[in-house]
Amino acid sequence: MTEQSKVDEAFEQQTSALKPDFREIGEESLNALVRTQYGDDADIEVFDVGGGSEASGMSSGIVLFKAKVNGDVQDLVLRYAPYGNEGRIFVDYDIEGQYNLQRLLSAEGAPVPNAVSCDPDGKILPYPGFVMERVEGRMPDNPAYTSGLFGDATQAERDSYRDEIFGALEKIHTVDWQRLGLDKHCRQAEGRTHTERYLSWFWKTAEWAGFEKQTLSRIGNLRQWLVDNQPTYHPDDMTLMHGDSNLANYMFHDGKLVAILDWELAGIGQPSLDIVMQCNFNDYCRVASPPEVHDIIPNEEEWIAAYTKVTGRELKDLEYYRAVSAYCGLIIMNSIFRSIPKEHLATYSTVIDPLWEIADNPRR
Repeated sequence: MTEQSKVDEAFEQQTSALKPDFREIGEESLNALVRTQYGDDADIEVFDVGGGSEASGMSSGIVLFKAKVNGDVQDLVLRYAPYGNEGRIFVDYDIEGQYNLQRLLSAEGAPVPNAVSCDPDGKILPYPGFVMERVEGRMPDNPAYTSGLFGDATQAERDSYRDEIFGALEKIHTVDWQRLGLDKHCRQAEGRTHTERYLSWFWKTAEWAGFEKQTLSRIGNLRQWLVDNQPTYHPDDMTLMHGDSNLANYMFHDGKLVAILDWELAGIGQPSLDIVMQCNFNDYCRVASPPEVHDIIPNEEEWIAAYTKVTGRELKDLEYYRAVSAYCGLIIMNSIFRSIPKEHLATYSTVIDPLWEIADNPRR
């Protein structure tokens, strides 16, 4: 078996283990949730329910469906917290926060699917979830450059997709998060600052997931370093961060970016985190792709230079947010490892070892 096929097999095992089961969420529950938006007198019919394992992301459940409301047919998507899945990545999913964040961003004209109804406590659905409008388009594959939207494109088309992503992120990074109160809907736990509260939200999963003592200690050391060395910002100099900016979360239609997906890791900080995560994703694609694809995958210097050219923005505290990205990535990857057969774990060494190197030797 080649190294590439090992990565492919491990990725399939990971995806299969983590995707939630959607079979308990049927037409009756979806009808009741849609009805909360329109009232008891509305004529509502839910049909063409599908998705589930085929459409779900790595952490949250997805159900695609149609709803005829007073004669008008709508294409909708349910996103729900996979609390029935023992192998889920995070201890907490804050469905209501995601719902409010998407609703507010969409109202501001950001390329985010509009959220229309929510069951924050799972009183209607089996699990907490919210419904959003479905956006039609294509997303890059994971890994991105071997096949699919990016892999089948010309270099000029890939450059255009990249610039579309940067332009969309700039809309997110410049939204007036203070006026909209977006921090209330971001991922945060205890802490004195936005940075500490973001770090603490991830730490809740690290403690819940039952990592080995040495693993938890190493990640804990990085957390303390990040707290002790956090940059000081005026609130006006901070931005909304997407927090899950890998290329597979951007949807395109006719060459234009039409939606940024997956807002479960959003926080308040600096754009540097989103761009560092994209550089990490490109590095992962390089590891997971055959050698003949490597030359078309941008390195970090090229990616950041293109971002600055499109946005005119110079990234702040890049090394610090590289360490934040490593911290988040280590918690996510080690939580994922709980669901992967042991014989596949070594396949991920090329992905996780660089994160440990940053964690053990963070820099400002």
